[in-house]
Amino acid sequence: MLAAVAACALAAAPAREAEAAQQRIGVLKTRNHTKAFRSAASVDQVVIHVAEGSFWGSIRWLRNPRSHGSSHFVVSREGEVVQLVDLKDVAWHAGNKWTNRRSIGIEHEGWTKRGGFTKAQYEASARLLAYLSRRLEIPLDRRHVIGHHEVPHPRGRGRGGIDHHTDPGRHWRWRHYLALARQLAQQPQQPRLVRLAPAPAPKRKRIAVPAVRERTIVCGRKQSVHTTTIEAGQTIASLVPWRAKTCGRRLGKVDFLVDGKRVGRDGVWPFRLAGGKGLNTTSLVDGWHTLTVRAHGRRGYRVSNHIRVRVVNRPFAVAPVGLAEGQAVHGAVRFRGFATARAARIELVRGGEVVARSQGLRHEFEWDSTSVENGTHELELRATAVDGRTASRALSVLVANEEPVADPPPHVLWHSLSDWQSVSGAVGWSALATGAIQQVEFWVDGRLRWTATEQPYAFGGASGLWDASSVEAGAHSLLVRAVGTGGRVAESRATVFVSG
Repeated sequence: MLAAVAACALAAAPAREAEAAQQRIGVLKTRNHTKAFRSAASVDQVVIHVAEGSFWGSIRWLRNPRSHGSSHFVVSREGEVVQLVDLKDVAWHAGNKWTNRRSIGIEHEGWTKRGGFTKAQYEASARLLAYLSRRLEIPLDRRHVIGHHEVPHPRGRGRGGIDHHTDPGRHWRWRHYLALARQLAQQPQQPRLVRLAPAPAPKRKRIAVPAVRERTIVCGRKQSVHTTTIEAGQTIASLVPWRAKTCGRRLGKVDFLVDGKRVGRDGVWPFRLAGGKGLNTTSLVDGWHTLTVRAHGRRGYRVSNHIRVRVVNRPFAVAPVGLAEGQAVHGAVRFRGFATARAARIELVRGGEVVARSQGLRHEFEWDSTSVENGTHELELRATAVDGRTASRALSVLVANEEPVADPPPHVLWHSLSDWQSVSGAVGWSALATGAIQQVEFWVDGRLRWTATEQPYAFGGASGLWDASSVEAGAHSLLVRAVGTGGRVAESRATVFVSG
């Protein structure tokens, strides 16, 4: 793929370099793009994205036609790179068609709010950016290398594209990234992008569906129609599959009626209400109702069948399991969402923003409480049932994460030479310092003469002696400086008189 790009859109690249690049980069195609024949002159921007997910999960989603999105490249936390769209084609990544036409999109495995981008990921992405800069003549500055949050809204309503994206976020190290790309762009050799192993096969997910028992209908000589999934006298709730079977070749389409009012029609075998979604009983009053299936034949011929069923829908509610009201939490908070009816999705909301979504059939949650300040926080569980009903549950939790312990500041308690002391020849010079000490410096007349990194802190190391005869006779200024973590320092000064 990259070889074709080098031959068409990047005509300046030698063929052998393009062929080498083809061998160093993982290539997977996606249909989510617009065919084009862009030249190098028509591309002047690179847009940096964060995928909000895992590497292979993001790739599978960007290759899914239902996502309506794509990117030219995806970079993993291990430094692996996959190309999904030719450089000459337009990827759907920015949420603005004008930006899409003039830019290259690079997705990165990770999450905007969590950060955690790795050294290997920065290096691989910077190599890719340096390559694009050389081949497309894109300047390596913040005007031409932008984040998704800087893409204009297509209707002028802010930035972040049409969906107001905020990636790559505050954890993305722009200065480090561009400095690394500029350094790699000066190297004459081709960037060495990691060649990928075959993508792991996606795991099959078990999808919970309501149990459906279909009655076996034995057709006789007469034309008839029957309900096969609901029995007379049955108690039903929520969504109920409703299917019908006709007996007789001349019977075509089937109507589905509730209390004499048609709620759907299917003209293709097997006859199902709402394409198989079934009857949504939440729109009915609890109690007894008449269900009718009516089949149509030639010349206006019709045949019907009726059954009586009872609708009983419990109120839809949601509650957390493993997380109580007022509970103190810290670190990664794990719990489960429980709903009184089958839920399509459950979300955890804080301050109007969704901070976590349930995973799996058990609706399990994992919320990183370190992303908020310590104290009481109001949370809300929002659930949506498969039948369309919604429910919410508010609760408050106390976030109590351990505060980082600051290193004690350095302090010079004492040093062996006192103010206006007379010295001559070799004299002992040592110091006593407390706190988080990285090193202790010994200065004479404004010049650093010795640095001690281990206790006991003494001039000259093991000897602990300063040769006062190395300076002229007279008054001299001495300084002991303790350097601690974070650049903090502590000093102690003295003036001594050196005799001849």
